[in-house]
Amino acid sequence: MTNEVATSPQQARAAGMQALGLTPDDGPIVLVHLAAMTRADALVLGRALVLYDHIAGELHILLAQVIDEPDSTEVEENLMFWGIHVMAGARDETAFPGLMRLLSLPDERVERLLGDATTITLPKIIAGTFNGDHEALMALIERPEVDVFLRWSAMSALAFLTFDGRIEPAAAEDFLRGFYERRLFDEYGTIGAAWAAACGLLGLDSMAPLVKAAYEEGLIDASVSDYDEWTRILADAHDRPTDVARFRDEAAGYFEDLYVELEWVAEPTPADDLPDSFDDEPAWLPPIETVRNPLRHVGRNDPCPCGSGKKYKKCCLT
Repeated sequence: MTNEVATSPQQARAAGMQALGLTPDDGPIVLVHLAAMTRADALVLGRALVLYDHIAGELHILLAQVIDEPDSTEVEENLMFWGIHVMAGARDETAFPGLMRLLSLPDERVERLLGDATTITLPKIIAGTFNGDHEALMALIERPEVDVFLRWSAMSALAFLTFDGRIEPAAAEDFLRGFYERRLFDEYGTIGAAWAAACGLLGLDSMAPLVKAAYEEGLIDASVSDYDEWTRILADAHDRPTDVARFRDEAAGYFEDLYVELEWVAEPTPADDLPDSFDDEPAWLPPIETVRNPLRHVGRNDPCPCGSGKKYKKCCLT
């Protein structure tokens, strides 16, 4: 019998840095690579995750900046798109208050910063940064002025976090019951479908009469899920109470492979065009002389410093 020693996320990242031959000095160039990405790059995302402790400060500064300054640049917005996913992939709970503020911005601003992530990866962004403040998450879901699909993603995250034991089941049930009693549904029944799914996924038999009533009142979009389908979701929760795969249809959970989960990004998101240079020093970057060309001593045909075995021109230079 062996004694296994638990490894902290910081220890795991330090081990990853050592394996990849990275140092804290590589953090600035990783930020530049993230800011310039137009589609998911496994190498860049992997480096960002193992170097997270050395880029987190800049990402937090940027998060506050894009929230407070609506005229942020396309480069900053593009970095924020990738950065918020990296924050969630690193399970950075200190990012949660900022995320809640970001999601409370006007719809068009959230759309510009997150694009299609609001319906594809947002449940996992919320779960990955969640710090235990379920009241903040519930308050976001309740707000009728928030985009309904954003509320849907938040509702899915709430259900998963309850399943995962990070939100008390009683608190979640009270919220879901109050949601019906206060009629916090939208006119098209869209958020109603998310509400019903949450009740079913959590196996809440006590909510069955309210869910049935909500269907009968037209508060739930039956084209998304009718009552018979909902009863199957409820039964499945009882049959497989510990199976996280039940949350797959709601895109809820934690990021396991950030690259795989971001492969859908085929175009620059949310920016359409990125500049070819970084002449203006953004607030989130360290001194520009550090960032501009940290690999200036490496020739195009030299082995890449990242240790991939490829030539520099075929690897990190591209």
